[in-house]
Amino acid sequence: AVLQGSPPAALFDTDAGMAAAWQGKAHGNRERERVITAYTQQCLTPPLFHAPTARFPDLLSPTLLAALAALRGPIGTGPGDGDAAQSAPGDGGAALRGLVREEMPGVYSFEMFQEHFCEKMIAELENFEESGLPLRRPNSMN
Repeated sequence: AVLQGSPPAALFDTDAGMAAAWQGKAHGNRERERVITAYTQQCLTPPLFHAPTARFPDLLSPTLLAALAALRGPIGTGPGDGDAAQSAPGDGGAALRGLVREEMPGVYSFEMFQEHFCEKMIAELENFEESGLPLRRPNSMN
């Protein structure tokens, strides 16, 4: 975990308030990790929590995957593979732009996930809310 234990003394030796803030954040992080560990023992769909990233194609929309493949180009022509990625400039970008809908001025959407994944995610959210574990909702400042 990122925030555990005491802060480096040299970092906050002139500000006790900063050290106390660090301790508070570290405590919150430990609590967050405790809740995550507890929930993974009672989740409905363990693969959502333990699947390697290679399973993402099972979750992402086929149209998004196709657009991303067009952006990347054939295997071996992606970034870091020399100049081959520049052989068809704009093709992948056009495929991605084709997925985006303007719902109203300044509000855009596109299909990201497959429906079965969305259904599982909603079921997990409902299950978590009923689990009795503490909920941390985002505030309006985020």
